[in-house]
This record gives sequence, structure tokens and C-alpha cells, in this order.
Amino acid sequence: MPWPISVIEVRSVDTADLYGETDQQALQAEAPVIYEQDVPLYPGGPVGVFEVVKRAVFDHAGGAMGVLGVARDITERKRAEAQIERLAFYDPLTQLCNRRLFQDRLEQAQAASARNGQWAAVEPPIACDDEEAEQWQGE
Repeated sequence: MPWPISVIEVRSVDTADLYGETDQQALQAEAPVIYEQDVPLYPGGPVGVFEVVKRAVFDHAGGAMGVLGVARDITERKRAEAQIERLAFYDPLTQLCNRRLFQDRLEQAQAASARNGQWAAVEPPIACDDEEAEQWQGE
């Protein structure tokens, strides 16, 4: 296969359209275009998350020659971020929300209530023991 090959020869037409759009953005931008894209790791296989950076390439006269793109697999980083978020807001044993998530939702409800001028109700999570139940009842 002679080089350079087109995106259509590598991927589907839909993917080629996306690449074409981001290539045009890179050609018109003065800074690199950075975005994330879900791409199958192999045909019919699992999908990975890639961070793509594109930048226009110009000749000595200032004319556009093309677009240089670099992609890196950030699938594991995304999985780790999701796991960290899950651990921050849910109990790992029971999978119930923890106080941090409850407090976050309570603050959201209070803000929405204040914005809309309406009452809001939030039910606390199920208490695990008598001491914790007493604490929730006191608040």
C-alpha cells in the first residue's frame, strides 16, 4: 500500500468524517487540537480510550501541508479515575453511598431549592449501627 494512506482506507467512513472534522479544526486553529476518542483496540474487540493531539504542519512559505496527529492509549488511566471516584463516594463492601456522596447530594438539593425557591427533601442513607443512627438523627 503506497504512503500516505487515507483515513478511509484505515477506518470506517464515519470515523473518517470525524478525523476530517478534527483535521480541519487543527488546520484552522493556532494551537493543537486535543480530544478523547473511543476506539476498538482491534476489530471486534474491546474499546479503548485514546487522547488525540493534532497540529497543522506548514511548509516554509506558510502553506498548509497537512496535519500531524499523535494518539496515546489512556484506557487504564480512565479506569483508575473511575475506580478512585467510586471509592471516594461508595462503601467498597456494601456499595452504598457514603457520607461524602450524601453531603454532595444534600448541597446540590439545597442549592437547587434556593435557586427555585422550592422545598426539597433528602433521605439519609441507611445507618449501619446504633451510634451512626444517633448521629444522623441529631443532624
